[in-house]
Amino acid sequence: MKLLFIAALFCAALFADSLDQIRQNGVIRIGVRDAHPPLCESNGGKFEGFEIDLANAIAKEIFGKKEGKIEFIPLSVNDRIPFLEANKLDLVIGLFSITNERKRKIDFSIPYLSVNLGVLTRKADAFTDIAQLHDKKIVFEGDATVAEKFFKTKGFKNLDHCASAKECYEMIRNGDADGYINDNLIVLAYSVIDDTL
Repeated sequence: MKLLFIAALFCAALFADSLDQIRQNGVIRIGVRDAHPPLCESNGGKFEGFEIDLANAIAKEIFGKKEGKIEFIPLSVNDRIPFLEANKLDLVIGLFSITNERKRKIDFSIPYLSVNLGVLTRKADAFTDIAQLHDKKIVFEGDATVAEKFFKTKGFKNLDHCASAKECYEMIRNGDADGYINDNLIVLAYSVIDDTL
């Protein structure tokens, strides 16, 4: 696996309701991404991971001594901005690269984590260089990702989408794709979970 350096910033925020409204309602609606261990994943219907711990810390600061609760809203890659614009949530904590186009629509916080791009492949395929994937099927989570745009500029043409990180992982595991590109922390987590990758 070869890692390519592209900084990705993980936390984006736009308070659809004002802080005063959130405090008054006693609820903050936080959009999170499932199947991104160790950052966030659902376990028995309950979200856990680093981003959930971060969400709890943010909520504690917002509500102070006043009683308040977090409503976690699971999101796909393509839901993030539309859900913020439609006031379906107040804050997104999850994989979210900052681009000029996105900055025109939403506000971003300072980053809490920077990563590189990583490529997940099957060990049996024995890829040692990204160039070996040039004519292979590569999958990305969601539509029009920063990673996908980067690979298009490098001449990769056999690019496809999957709905979630879990679906991308399963496509690699089942041989329906040759490479899954995402932030290195995510693809490394799947290689720890599954020793065939």
